[in-house]
Amino acid sequence: MKTVLLLVIGIYVLLCVLVFFTQEYFLFQSSRLEQDHVYQTSRPHEEIWLGEEGRHHAVHIQQPASQGVIIYFHGNRGSLQRWIKLTDGLLRYPYDLLLVEYPGYGKSQAPRSQHSIEELALLSYDYARQNYAAEQVIIYGRSLGTGVASYLAAHRPAKRVVLETPFYSLDDLLRRYLFLLPRNLLIRYHFPNDQWLKRTDADIDILHGTRDQIIPVGMASKLSATLEQAKMTVIDGGRHHNLSDYQQYWDTLDTIFLK
Repeated sequence: MKTVLLLVIGIYVLLCVLVFFTQEYFLFQSSRLEQDHVYQTSRPHEEIWLGEEGRHHAVHIQQPASQGVIIYFHGNRGSLQRWIKLTDGLLRYPYDLLLVEYPGYGKSQAPRSQHSIEELALLSYDYARQNYAAEQVIIYGRSLGTGVASYLAAHRPAKRVVLETPFYSLDDLLRRYLFLLPRNLLIRYHFPNDQWLKRTDADIDILHGTRDQIIPVGMASKLSATLEQAKMTVIDGGRHHNLSDYQQYWDTLDTIFLK
């Protein structure tokens, strides 16, 4: 019996150690780009370096007769090379697009930490405000990016917040996978979307699919229920990575960006 107990304890400790040291891989499935990499897009764009030391990176795509700017925080996979392609559909709307790269991704030279991610969010907003009024700024987050978008919305005014496949909080999401482990001691990143979004006066739009197997739609529903100004669009059959395949997705965005 004592041997079995020691074995169980050993396995539990090993799991804790594995989670602690591998969390960066699972939370941030990043890819790097060479500094001289040329983005594969036909859209006119400008690469932006943010911060006093210019370590944070973003890409600014400007459009004629723009009515404002979408500050876009992407999901946890890839780099801006991937997300420039995936966000091309947003350029059907009369808004410029500021695509923000996370620390440890793409060309970013900033070290990754909770602080540097939050710093990046504020710097991207400060850059946008050089050219746009607060009521012209739309904060858009997708998946992991909904955590960064929620942080920014809590700290800066904006016209609107759009959240695609959001989680209630990162701890709530990780409870699904690490329900037996002391997450507060192991996880170095915290995105309490539910708490942050209560601090914004902006209208909030949530889009989520019923067949999302990564972030269940119930988490988004719970988030929406806690926010008086939130409106949720549930896309029947939609998964985590394919909402843009559904006409309902574009009908919702038309309502958001064209009214």
